[in-house]
Amino acid sequence: MFDEGEIAIDGSKFKASNNKDNNYTPKKMAFHIERVEKHISNYLEKPDRADKEQHSPQKIKATQETINNLKQKLAELKTLEKEVKGHPGKKISTTDPDSRLMKTQGMTRVVSYDIQVLLILSITLLLHMK
Repeated sequence: MFDEGEIAIDGSKFKASNNKDNNYTPKKMAFHIERVEKHISNYLEKPDRADKEQHSPQKIKATQETINNLKQKLAELKTLEKEVKGHPGKKISTTDPDSRLMKTQGMTRVVSYDIQVLLILSITLLLHMK
């Protein structure tokens, strides 16, 4: 395309405004779903124990409300899990869809943008940026 000149290619990671808590992978979804299901099963055992121990109706009602909240959270997680599995990269960021969870030099993981730049130096033309 261009006969003369030097080109420069550079790639950098820039921290995104997203948080790890808003970044989902299939493995993370399975962990959260399993955790909520475990909480639900623990709370479902409470009314049985309450019958034996004669707990107050207020405590039983509070437990039922917690169970309903957990079931609602579980439904939301399962919906999000379908979105994650249907996404081409198998990763979803709910705050910023362009950001990804990437390893840094210290092998920690940070939600970032991966910026790739191709520059033609002789005519100072930015050819491509992704």
